[in-house]
Amino acid sequence: MADFSSVIDQIIILMILLAISYIAAKAKFISPSDKDGVSNVMIKITQPALIITTLSGYNFSAQILIDSSLIVLFAIISLIVSFAMGWLLSDKLNIPEERADVLRFELMFGNVVYLGYPVLSALMGDKGIFYGSVFTIANDTALWTLGLWLLTRRQNDHANGWRNLFNMNTISFFIGLVMFLTGIKLPRLVFAALNPLGKTTIYLSMIFIGAALAELDIKEAVTNGSTFVLSIAKLAVMPLLLYGLLTLLHVNDLVKLVVVVQVGMPASALGPALARRYGADYTYGAQCVLMSTLISLITLPALIWLLSI
Repeated sequence: MADFSSVIDQIIILMILLAISYIAAKAKFISPSDKDGVSNVMIKITQPALIITTLSGYNFSAQILIDSSLIVLFAIISLIVSFAMGWLLSDKLNIPEERADVLRFELMFGNVVYLGYPVLSALMGDKGIFYGSVFTIANDTALWTLGLWLLTRRQNDHANGWRNLFNMNTISFFIGLVMFLTGIKLPRLVFAALNPLGKTTIYLSMIFIGAALAELDIKEAVTNGSTFVLSIAKLAVMPLLLYGLLTLLHVNDLVKLVVVVQVGMPASALGPALARRYGADYTYGAQCVLMSTLISLITLPALIWLLSI
């Protein structure tokens, strides 16, 4: 990882871009349809290009395989722990049942792509995208199965989450994985075209998050005590638990960095959209996303500092 001050500089740059997008959306320069268009471009074009060029740019080694396996293992452990913590918190806080499952979902799943990739890229360069996408595969598998079950179980609308696993993100990951394992490289000019295209994902992510936050009511989010408790659990308790476990087990710094940063991401921006689609309390989900994103402006630099010492 680069030295702490240079990393913080990169994080501040990302926050400035997010703020510009937020202000632009509030000023109506970016409409909701524009935001959705940015999301579609990312999901269907730039993000697949980023994943394929990153994975195919590495040569296979035993150490990369070991590190990737450890990241998947600890991603699964973090999901199990956060699932249990979500049930405990929702019971202790006496959250209404229609909101409890949304809280559990948002505690389990973070913004590991839209914010996770830019932060890991700032910390580690292309290597951050490589290992970040490995974490994302474990995260997405749980999101489209267990996560979707949480949001649909009260409506008896058990959507086919397995079908959603076959999306552009996972397809591009497995294409890149095959290229990584076999040593197949993209033709020079194709790589030269796709590589800068993929890197625009970092900036488009900030535009999307800023515009999405501009649609939410800050007052409602900050006056809801349960969103604050969720944010502390997600942004501080969970990453610190994983940091302690990884340190105790003497896991290498690369794996520790990727896992702790991804686990410490704010609540998933996908949550409110899925909650709305399947009849759950999407306004509460949006409050969780907004509150946790605001608090992450403090907790993410703190986590990065902890990882740097």
